[in-house]
Amino acid sequence: MAFGTKARGMSVALVARMLFSRCSISHFIWPLLALACASADPAPWQPSAEDPPETTYVLADPEIVAVAPTQLAVGDRIQVIGQGMVPPDYGSMTLRLSGKFVGEGATREGTLFDAELALEYVNPGIAELEFGPDVIFSQYGDEIGVFTGTATIISRAGEQEKRSSEQPVTFQVMPSLIIEELHSVDANCAPVTAGTVGDVTVTPPVQIGQQTYTEVTLHRLAIGKLAGQGPAYATFGLEAVATDGRRAQRVASMAGWNEAEIEPFNGNQRLAERYPAEQVSGCFYGGDIGRDLTYTEGQSESRTRSVSYRWDINNALSAGIQVGTSMHLGNGLNPVISYGVDVNASASLNATWSQTFGVDVAESVSTERHTGQNFSAHILPTFYGACYRQTERVEKSVRLVYHNKCGVSADIGEAVLTDWNWGFDIGTGPECPPRTHLLPAEKF
Repeated sequence: MAFGTKARGMSVALVARMLFSRCSISHFIWPLLALACASADPAPWQPSAEDPPETTYVLADPEIVAVAPTQLAVGDRIQVIGQGMVPPDYGSMTLRLSGKFVGEGATREGTLFDAELALEYVNPGIAELEFGPDVIFSQYGDEIGVFTGTATIISRAGEQEKRSSEQPVTFQVMPSLIIEELHSVDANCAPVTAGTVGDVTVTPPVQIGQQTYTEVTLHRLAIGKLAGQGPAYATFGLEAVATDGRRAQRVASMAGWNEAEIEPFNGNQRLAERYPAEQVSGCFYGGDIGRDLTYTEGQSESRTRSVSYRWDINNALSAGIQVGTSMHLGNGLNPVISYGVDVNASASLNATWSQTFGVDVAESVSTERHTGQNFSAHILPTFYGACYRQTERVEKSVRLVYHNKCGVSADIGEAVLTDWNWGFDIGTGPECPPRTHLLPAEKF
């Protein structure tokens, strides 16, 4: 759920270089293929403090069955099929390619290439990587041709390392489009970024029909408020045609984020403080034959839920957030993090947090809603019984994520809901008041 700002259109500069060996370009076609809004993929599992300690992960022996495709253009995905792939929670994988690359039309013997490329886990039998950002086999990254050599998977987990046997591979590098710039024009970004928060323009001049344009507005991405977490994607199809008829094609995407996001609540809560047990009734005598005592309290206790904020100043500064006091998030404080827009305490903000945590965050909660109707105990003859109540303060938290115009995301803090639970007990014993079985007071 987005908060703090409304998503805007995003202004993006995109520069692409075309590789057709030494052929000239006759024209350049730039259609806008698709504009799609989609929720982000579910966040990967992360261990929490409640998870039991993990045993040491034992690497399986990796094996390569096939590597495809054999004809590649820059931006294509190389898929490695085999077994023993390592999930990212336990280790990492690389694909070592070693061999020789011969450029198209070259008269020399070729260029030696030997490098490890990071592999992305898909499932136990498949891993992938993107071929790019240019022709990695070429000395200057701008030749097409043929690579012949071997491929080896290298798996690592801690100090463990295992390697597959070498698999012969041949890749023919086809005419390609190299993206040299794809970034927001509203900020000083790296040449190529994966996303932004903010009209899409193209430079340098491109040929559309019979006219040359120095700047072309392709589309204004007006994503509005997103339905749930995650970005909206603008996807562009690029095609260049050489004078000999050969074509180079590529798809480029740009993610558009809301500037600030509340991550989904995962249902976990943390016990922050346990208060001393409180006797809430007088002593009840068991008499000569004993008696049953049902829990009762003379006066109920109420506590109010509240939302507070914890900020990570270092992460905020690294993501380029202004430090100031302009943002207010409904708790009467002036945090030192600013999104550049005022968010004032309001019913709509409470509704946002209530939807996030699944409870009314401004509601007062009472022991009357926690006490069981049939909570009872038997008092032995000549013994005493008394009712006890214990208050617990619990915290439920969600991450606050900031996305800047250059596609950098950072966890800048968390919103913490303070909620309340109560424990109850009927203590029995030979003395008045009897001892309770509730736990001693403690802060965590």
